[in-house]
Amino acid sequence: MSKLRSFIVWSVIGTQLWSPVLAQTLPISVDKSVAGQKPVVGTSNGVPVINIAPPSAGGVSNNRYTQFNVGPSGVVLNNSGGASQTQLAGQIAGNVMLGNQRAATILNQVTAPNPSRLMGTLEVAGNRANVIVANPAGITCNGCGFLNANRATLTTGKPVIGPDGTLGFDIASGRLAI
Repeated sequence: MSKLRSFIVWSVIGTQLWSPVLAQTLPISVDKSVAGQKPVVGTSNGVPVINIAPPSAGGVSNNRYTQFNVGPSGVVLNNSGGASQTQLAGQIAGNVMLGNQRAATILNQVTAPNPSRLMGTLEVAGNRANVIVANPAGITCNGCGFLNANRATLTTGKPVIGPDGTLGFDIASGRLAI
């Protein structure tokens, strides 16, 4: 086998082996350029908990990330104003940003050119909600799942939020692999 072919084969094998590890160790990076975005908090068992942004008048919680991956241990989207019991993270504190509001739809949009790897479960804590992962750079769902979600949507579209709070998507490209 030529050196070039050997290099390519080993590069592909290395990428396949290390991708799951990387997705588990650095699953989420909040877009710090957006005001009001809160960092992801951890739990005693290591499952990341995201205190989602307060919803709009239309019930949409718009959360922006430069990287959004879900490792095998999963991620909890905190849609509860008070303490709640989750399947993935156990007992968690309430999301103080929500006040008395709860989101009907939790939009997780990636604003940087990094594809998402969903390799675990996304759980909604508290009130059930629709969960959307929008990443124009692409999404790979390999073992992903959803708990306490009315509906789940994976899209390579860019979210378009109307003045009345309606939500649509401008889909121009991207790769979705399930």
